[in-house]
Amino acid sequence: MRVERASYLMEVTMSDVLVYRDARAAAVEPGVLIAAACERWTSAVFVPEEGDLSSSTHGQLQLTSAQGTVLVELLASTGGLNVQGDDESVAEFLVWLSHWPGLPPGWMAWPSQSPEPLPLSPGLTALQVLDSER
Repeated sequence: MRVERASYLMEVTMSDVLVYRDARAAAVEPGVLIAAACERWTSAVFVPEEGDLSSSTHGQLQLTSAQGTVLVELLASTGGLNVQGDDESVAEFLVWLSHWPGLPPGWMAWPSQSPEPLPLSPGLTALQVLDSER
């Protein structure tokens, strides 16, 4: 994992998904999520937020695979995530997240094009994510 101090790594996105937790669901420690993502995506880059924005976001995690690149913003204010990238890369990340043992029950993904949220559970498939974005 590489840590950089720079502005946002990726500006143009195709998919935009908010990942959040039900009020009763347990939070996820940002460092634990970052470490787990770095095990899966060995080329991961984390850019911690500094200054005024650090009260609303912990920073951004850029994950690159054969599918493409996804940018995960770790939201400090809500404990959620803002996931951006091409459709396939976002689907790959959400499926990984839904199968990650560290994700407590009660987490949801809400693609910007979807009329309703998508529960993140171990049975989630990339096809379900892609269908929800359309």
